[in-house]
Amino acid sequence: MLDPTPLADNVPAVRRLLRDALQATATPGESPEEGLPMLDGLVASGASLGRLFLEGKEPVGLALWEPPTPVGLFVHVLYLEPGRARPERYRIALAAIEAAAGPVSFVLRRLAGLPRESEAALMSSLGFASYGRSEMRYTGSRDPPAFPLPAGVVLRRPRDDDGERLARLHQAAYAGGLDRYLFLADPDPARDSERSIAEVIGGRHGPFLPSVSVVAAAADSAVVGACLVVRAGHGPLIVDVMVEPSRRGAGLARAMVADSVRALRAAGEPSVALNVTEGNVPAVRTYETVGFARSIGPQWSWYSRDRLPVEAGRG
Repeated sequence: MLDPTPLADNVPAVRRLLRDALQATATPGESPEEGLPMLDGLVASGASLGRLFLEGKEPVGLALWEPPTPVGLFVHVLYLEPGRARPERYRIALAAIEAAAGPVSFVLRRLAGLPRESEAALMSSLGFASYGRSEMRYTGSRDPPAFPLPAGVVLRRPRDDDGERLARLHQAAYAGGLDRYLFLADPDPARDSERSIAEVIGGRHGPFLPSVSVVAAAADSAVVGACLVVRAGHGPLIVDVMVEPSRRGAGLARAMVADSVRALRAAGEPSVALNVTEGNVPAVRTYETVGFARSIGPQWSWYSRDRLPVEAGRG
């Protein structure tokens, strides 16, 4: 029987289990040590953001989660030691998390120690579906070509007065997709999109790089696409690729991303990264066409089908 107890009751065991969990669930290209600082912060926050699981008096598992979001809990780590991992024990652990902190919407890593089939059967029975996230990186020796643009659309650099137009584009582009819920902080879609764009431009994810970012404008000056780039700790990072829904399928995303890559290379930046949801097949194909390849992942995780009304095929 699993007994959940506060993290503060045995911090050394928590840190040991955390390292074990990251090692056990690491994906190709991932350094388990990179995730430790953020997760250590959740440990330091105390019992409200996690539980240590005991069998008798022996620590055998760990759960860590973020403070509740508008769509529920993001569980960063749910781990039981090898030999202790059983579907029913993971079911008990998830129930303990929900009893302590509320409904779970995301479990952000695989359940270590379970065969894939057993894990899938358990999570499906609890109303969860699988998805993957990958880092992709451009490291080609040549610039990507200038792909053709849809008629009536031109590319330009972002301007200081684009914030409101970008927020409207963000709201339309992410509606119905899993990515909206992965980063949702405000239940009102318009306010949340305003927040997201303000954070990108304001440097929350690293200094914004307007000289290599791209806005796609239609003949009436409406913003119908954007590719926004910041400087993260590991170098340039494309944080948003957005296309107005009625313009999808015409090659606009491909043209914008290629333009940003060429601008970065002209500025002396040979590599740029982005993150993509594997279920978003059109996005993955777009980036591969430009010249990106997976560098980390996929990291397979779980989302609640009941709490998140994600459209099929949108990732």
